Amino acid sequence: LSSKETLKRSACVRLISKMIREPCFNELRTKQQLGYIVSSFYDMSYSTNATPLTTSIDSLTVYVLSRKVEPKDVAARIDDFLLNFRSKLEDMPSTEIQDYAESLAKELTKPIRKLGTEANNQFGKIRRYAPETLYADNESSLEDIPFDNAEVVAAALRKLDRNMILDVYDSLIMKKESRSRILTHVYGRTFPLKEAPPPAPSKVYVTSMDELMEKRKSLIAYEPHSNYQRTGTRLLGLMGRHRTLQYAAAAAAIVGVVGVVLFKGRNDERKQTKI
Repeated sequence: LSSKETLKRSACVRLISKMIREPCFNELRTKQQLGYIVSSFYDMSYSTNATPLTTSIDSLTVYVLSRKVEPKDVAARIDDFLLNFRSKLEDMPSTEIQDYAESLAKELTKPIRKLGTEANNQFGKIRRYAPETLYADNESSLEDIPFDNAEVVAAALRKLDRNMILDVYDSLIMKKESRSRILTHVYGRTFPLKEAPPPAPSKVYVTSMDELMEKRKSLIAYEPHSNYQRTGTRLLGLMGRHRTLQYAAAAAAIVGVVGVVLFKGRNDERKQTKI
């Protein structure tokens, strides 16, 4: 259900996350020795507001646990690494980029060996895409649920080139004025929080759990399906478009009526036997 541009960007972010994983660990963990835990990975969530619910929000996450450097300095070193990594992308041989893309494509399309994992995977797609595909006024149908999205993303990965990757990297990392970033600092005994930073008009600062709960009360309640019709209406609309569901509903109704008649007949027989 995603557009071609969204699909291309998602593939680029996934590939960048894979390409950056080992250099990030080598630089921040091995060379700089910031902390015992250093990791970077691809993450994805979904929109719940203006854009369709099936629009993915792709992100690169870098996680560092350090007792050597305080949080703000850790964030600065992560930024320096990410800014410097662009030059490595520029100088990276095309064959190496293709090898990364092919390796990731094979990971995505690797056969699932456990039935429970396969069922959870497919049912997760139904839960994610059903609200949009079953919407009564939507032209989409059950056939549009992307059960083959792993193969689609894998095919998109194999079509990426250096320019596409650099464009996405610039929008994700380099353009600080337009990028979206969530920065989390966790302070502990080694580096306690000395004082709260001065508030900014576009930012919200909380320094305690009480302040966090108060802020939470002021937010709009989370209603992911508020833009769609009620479940009953969606089900009726779905039955109207799919004759198979109509037959199934009719069969269930007939079985129910026959069951009631048989149950009533057995009760009448028992009464006559007692008399």
